[in-house]
Amino acid sequence: MAAVVTALQPLEEPERHRILDWAAKRFNFNAQLTHDRRDIGHERDEEPPPQGDHETFADMFEAARPTTAHDKALIAAYWVHSIDGKAQFASADANRLLKDIGEQIPAINKAFAVLQQRRPALVVQVRKSGNPRQGRKTLKLTPPGLRAAENLTKGAGAVLDE
Repeated sequence: MAAVVTALQPLEEPERHRILDWAAKRFNFNAQLTHDRRDIGHERDEEPPPQGDHETFADMFEAARPTTAHDKALIAAYWVHSIDGKAQFASADANRLLKDIGEQIPAINKAFAVLQQRRPALVVQVRKSGNPRQGRKTLKLTPPGLRAAENLTKGAGAVLDE
């Protein structure tokens, strides 16, 4: 175990995830590997660190009051990135959050495409797997995307006009 820690410690988080995903596939380990940044340095009995002003995704969504599909997608991506601690995420992860509060976006990839086409891009596509028509996209929020989402949650209004 110490050898694994020593080998992975100097690497950046995305590299670690790539290596661990490869190892899980190589050794037929089917459990999903997750990493929750909120647990780092905290004992299990301690309170988790605060999640900002919003206790739940629904609270954050209500505070932001997004009106467009791409603003809704941005808020969901922000939650997955900042609160769930996933640097990279599937568009379906964001849409699952929206579905849980009754705000599902029928074509979420189109909403993310709007955010990708913006300059500077608010979201970038990191990977696509599966067939070309129905492939799964892996996305990542950019620093400008993080700032735009934070502004939305503070009630600053829409990121892009429709």
